[in-house]
Amino acid sequence: MRPYVIWLMHATTVALLGGACGGSVEEAPYSTTTVTMAPVEAHASPRVVVPNQDAVERMASAQCARENACANIGSGHAFTTYAACTVEEQRMHHQNLAGRRCANGVDGNALSRCLHDLGNQPCAEPGSLDVPASCASVMMCR
Repeated sequence: MRPYVIWLMHATTVALLGGACGGSVEEAPYSTTTVTMAPVEAHASPRVVVPNQDAVERMASAQCARENACANIGSGHAFTTYAACTVEEQRMHHQNLAGRRCANGVDGNALSRCLHDLGNQPCAEPGSLDVPASCASVMMCR
């Protein structure tokens, strides 16, 4: 059958069924859904403690991703490879969080702020991206 004939048959069926049920095609109800986001307060959720080594790995990954995005990894730069960046950044972050400083792990909310700040650092000379204040052990340790 031709598409027009099929459409006409469908439209006629809908009109007949709508009329038989006491309704009208034009009066068909519809609804809308509105999605909104409410601000979430940091203290509203329970504190999550992240083991030091996990935090170190995530911080090093964020730092090296930013170094890479800033074209600070490669021949002639402070880090010749991404792997070399990861090793050095893990060493540095491990020293920052090691021992009695973070004996009870890292606060998950503080780690999230640190990772955000690491990813939003302005690009600078190769290997010269500073560690944001939000990543200091005094801000992160539990």
